[in-house]
Formats: sequence, C-alpha cells, structure tokens
Amino acid sequence: MTIKETIEEAKKVGVKDMSWKAWFMIITIISAATVASYYGVNVTMNIDLNTRLSMVEGLLTQPINSTFYTLQKESNYIVSVVKSGATTYYTLQNGTDGTLQWYSTNKTALHVAAAGNLTDGGLIYCKNQTWSSTVTLLNTVQVIESYNGTLRYYSNQGKFILPTLTADPSTATFGSEMHIWFNTADLKIKFWDGAAIQVLPSVGGGALNATLPFTWTFWKSGTTYYVENSAGSIVDSGSNFTTLFNARVTAAGSDDSFYFHSGTYSVDERLTVSKSISIIGTGYQSTIFEASSNAAGKDMIYLTSSAEFSHIKVDGNDYADAGILCSDTSDAFQIRNVEVTDCDDGIVLGEGGALLGGKVVTFRITSCDTYGLVISDGATDFEIYDGLISSSDHAMNAGAYIAGGGGTKISQIHFWGAVNAIQFDSASRIYFGTCAINDATQHGVVFVGATYDVVFVGCEFRENGDSANNTYSDFYVNNGITASRIAITGSLFFGGTSSATWTKYAIDIDAGTDDKWAVGFNVVVASTFGQPTDLFHNLNDADNKVDHNVGV
Repeated sequence: MTIKETIEEAKKVGVKDMSWKAWFMIITIISAATVASYYGVNVTMNIDLNTRLSMVEGLLTQPINSTFYTLQKESNYIVSVVKSGATTYYTLQNGTDGTLQWYSTNKTALHVAAAGNLTDGGLIYCKNQTWSSTVTLLNTVQVIESYNGTLRYYSNQGKFILPTLTADPSTATFGSEMHIWFNTADLKIKFWDGAAIQVLPSVGGGALNATLPFTWTFWKSGTTYYVENSAGSIVDSGSNFTTLFNARVTAAGSDDSFYFHSGTYSVDERLTVSKSISIIGTGYQSTIFEASSNAAGKDMIYLTSSAEFSHIKVDGNDYADAGILCSDTSDAFQIRNVEVTDCDDGIVLGEGGALLGGKVVTFRITSCDTYGLVISDGATDFEIYDGLISSSDHAMNAGAYIAGGGGTKISQIHFWGAVNAIQFDSASRIYFGTCAINDATQHGVVFVGATYDVVFVGCEFRENGDSANNTYSDFYVNNGITASRIAITGSLFFGGTSSATWTKYAIDIDAGTDDKWAVGFNVVVASTFGQPTDLFHNLNDADNKVDHNVGV
C-alpha cells in the first residue's frame, strides 16, 4: 500500500476503521522518520510528500476510538471486530494499558485467551460480536456482550448480581437513569424507571406491577417458607410449612387458589383442605410435599371438601399412612397431574361413608406398601383415567383395592408389579377400559369378597403370576366367593415368555362359587399358559357364556 492510498483510506473510512495495512504504512513512515532524526540523517522530501504526511499527522491528532490504539478502558479486555477486505479479524486489547495483545480470525481463541488471563477476576467487553458460550469462566469473571444493539451479561453460572439493600435508596439523584436493586426487607427486585420505583416479579413469582393470578402464593428460601397475597405482599412466613398451610386454609375463602413454587415442602402433620379451594404446584417433578419423621403413621393430604389438588408430588418418605385421603364429605373433588409415592396407601377415596363422585386424572402411584388406589365401601361414581400404578420392588399388596365403586369408570391405567394388580372385596358396577394388568407376582385380578357387575373391555393381561410357575392366574375367584355378572371382551391374555414362570389360567373360578360370566371375543395365547387345555377353569357350565375367543 502506498502513502497516497493510506491517506485516501484514512479520509474515506476514518482512522478508527483503517485496515491493518494502512496502519502498517503509517507506523513504518513515522518509525523511519524518527530513526533518521535520531541519527542525524538529513531526509529530504518533496512538497507533495510533506503535504501528505501533514494530513496523516492531522488525522492522528483527532480523538481516536480504534481497536489498535486506546487509552485505559473500564474492561480488563476488549474483543473487537476488524474487517480487512473479505477477511474478518478479531482483536484482543488489554483494557488496563491499551495495548493490542493479539489478533486472529478465530474469535473463540481470543475469548479463551481473555478468560484464561483473568485468574484474579475481571470484566471482558465483547464488542460487535457474540460471546463464545462454551468458554469456561471463573466465578469472578463477567462478560458484557454488545451485539446488534443488545447488551447481554454472562458469568460462570449465568448470574447477574444485583446490589443488595435493606431498604429502598433515595431517588433524589437518580434522574432519568435506570437503577436496579434487591430489597432484602420485602424480598423484591426493584428498579427506578425515571419517575417512580417499580417492582419486578417477586422471588415467589407474579407479574410486573400486576395482581398475581393466585390468591396465595407459597415459596421457600433456605429453611424459611413464605406466603404472598395476590398483591405480591408477604403476609406470613416461618420454618414450619404445615403450620403456615393449615393457618392459611383456615383464613381462606371458598374458591381461593393456593400456588406452590418449585421446591420441597416438609410436612410434619396432616394438611387439611377443608374448603373448596385449589391447591396447585408447578408440576409433580418440581413441587414436592415430603413427609418428615414427625408425619409417621399420619395421612399427608386430607381433603374434606370439593377441592382441587394438582401438579404436586406427595412423597410419604416411607413415613406416611395415606398420601391423599378423600373424606366422605369431599364430593366432586379433583386430583390431577400428581404423583404419590412411598406411602402405606397412595390415594384413598372415602372413609366408609357415602362419598359421591370425583376425578383422579393423569397420575402416578409408585412404591406404596399396602395399596396404590383404594375405593372404600360406600364411595361411588368416580372417573379414574390416564395413570400408572406400579411397584418396582413388587411389595405393594394390590395396585387397586376396591370395596365400593358403584358407577365408577377406570380407563387407561397401567397396573404393574404389585402382588395382585386389582383386588375386589364386595365391589359392584365397575367398568375397566383399555387397561394393562401386567407383571403381578400373584394374580392379575383377585376376588376376595362378593362382587357383581364388573366389565373389562379392551384390556391386556400379560405375564401375571410370575413369582411361581403354573400357580397364579389372570383372574382368580377365591373358594366360596360370589363373583357374578362379570364380562370380559375384546381383551388379550398372554401368560408369559418363560415356561418356568407361566400363568396358570386365564380365568380360574375355584369350586363352590355362584358364577355368571360372559367371556367372548378375546385373544388367548394358549401356548403361554401352564394349563393350555383348560384356560378358562370352571367356566364351562350353563351359568356362563364362553365363545368367540381366539386361540383357546
């Protein structure tokens, strides 16, 4: 590049945006002149060259905001973009002394170098480019990215540390500039918008300067629980969640909503829901009610009204009796999107009286000791669907224990791994649709008390009775028990994959029972049962109708 070309480029794009070639020419001329002067060399230049050098000197005396030359900056390092023709270069400048330390076409290499040099912490300004998010930062290093008119802040854990104040500051000197801080007294993030102090969403939640969508919001910080009202004000706090919860229910009105942020809430005593309110969490994997040792032998959630309980995990922690108990006065309750685990009984509907109606929808009951789901005597007309009842250690006595249930519809439930998947004890008028009854260690369905009017449609019975070969069946009616008007249609029976653990019968009615069964249009894989020539034991008489079954 010639001197003339250098001057033309400086005039056209400005000194701060000159190419490295132009800068190289300028530095070469100045260095040569300096050396010549030092050694007393008489350098004669023509008038045109002197004029051009004067122009260069004039440009250099202008305020410069160049990536190649600068005064001390607030950032420890500045990474900038320089384009030379079709090539994009990235420069690394030391913000302490203004020196250019490195340039490269590899942006990430410069980011790594800047982060690696800040062993004692500091600030990196990433100018006109995005930061390489894969670069490891120390906790004491922060990055400011300026790109396309947007500022972004990065640190090792994505943290942006706000000033922490015990009271709101005086705004007398704020003017129109925005200020932001965290108030530890009311646990709020606040900012000055140029005219007034505004409130960002609270630690517990909520919307900017708006009424929160829930009547009461619960959240936890450290070992302290907090309760906010719909205006975002903290109305109660303490270290005992059970006390806070029950006190708030007592003070609540009908149709109030209780929202629980993600976290683990320790339950010492029964949580009683005595009003028609909504108890809502963020999801059963993130909002967890967990029993403490003080809750040993106690129910965790006790619904005594037509309440809604949803999006929460109830963890009995091997202490609690029932995870959720619906009393005889909780008609029309709704339990949705929940998991109940490690209790004696999972969800219990009714206490022996006339509980009428309610829904259990989209749920998981896992690792309970006695029963997963209980429908008590006198409890009727439920809708129960879209769920899993499982026992990974095969210790649950029964996935479902049904002593009542008149008019109840149970569908799309996977029963897996319990000793008996379903146990009927004096039940009546129950409908099962598209359920899977699998891997019970003993019977798939067992009748231990007089039961009437039960229908199974489109269900799967697979590999039940696998704790002993040729011993247990998919359906078993105990000796002397009446199981009448039982219909099974459009279902699949598959006894097992190993001859060492075959299911004995598809249906086994012990002697002395008064049976009236209709069994038709089922698929029975005969070769997988221990008694392939008599898959429906004691059903071949005038009281029962057995036909149109494939593979019998």
